[in-house]
Amino acid sequence: MDNKKIVKNIMLNLLVIFINIFVFSKAFLGVQIAAADVFEAILGIATILASIVLFVFININLKKFKKVKTIITPGRSDINTLDDWYEELRKYENKQSAFEKNLAALTEQIVRYKKKKRIINKILSEKFDTGEITYHKFNNTVENVEKLFQENIANAATQIRAFDEADITVSQKEILREYNKFISKMTSDNECIIMKLDNLIFEISKLKDMSNDDIKSLDAIKEMEQLIQNTKLYK
Repeated sequence: MDNKKIVKNIMLNLLVIFINIFVFSKAFLGVQIAAADVFEAILGIATILASIVLFVFININLKKFKKVKTIITPGRSDINTLDDWYEELRKYENKQSAFEKNLAALTEQIVRYKKKKRIINKILSEKFDTGEITYHKFNNTVENVEKLFQENIANAATQIRAFDEADITVSQKEILREYNKFISKMTSDNECIIMKLDNLIFEISKLKDMSNDDIKSLDAIKEMEQLIQNTKLYK
């Protein structure tokens, strides 16, 4: 809850108090519920009831605002890129020693992946015109593989966050082993993707002129497309 909302709620509470003082204090209206005047009695009761309703409404909303918590989850608009996931994982590096090795591997993989993608883009832009079908074929394959890479990062980050929020102790070895097993699988899958990028860099660096059919026959492209296809079938 921001400061403006806190101040607003405090002012509303003070207003309720002031209204009651103004209505019931002898220095102002001096309304008495037990007064002989029916209108005065009704005004006093109505003021009390309205004060109770306002007080409850204001302070229930205050509690609701206090409970609001921003939780970053995969798919949210504020985590769209590998840079976003890199920063998210870095938050846990000094916090989750249970995953120290995997956290270091995941953040390192993001750095390595981005470097290899830059190399691929540079080679493609040097060898092909960006409007060519050949360029788009390579680029689309790399982009689809990146989606898998980022999804693995997101899945690993979700597990790390779940472990942290569940407040599981390191002494619970069986549970910790399962978490690490899953995260290690994501890390291993991403390592495989990086290796395929290395193969692609090697193959496209040798290219001169290629047709779309020639591209399809490249081992690196076939491996990547097979990886994408297998992932879709698994889902």
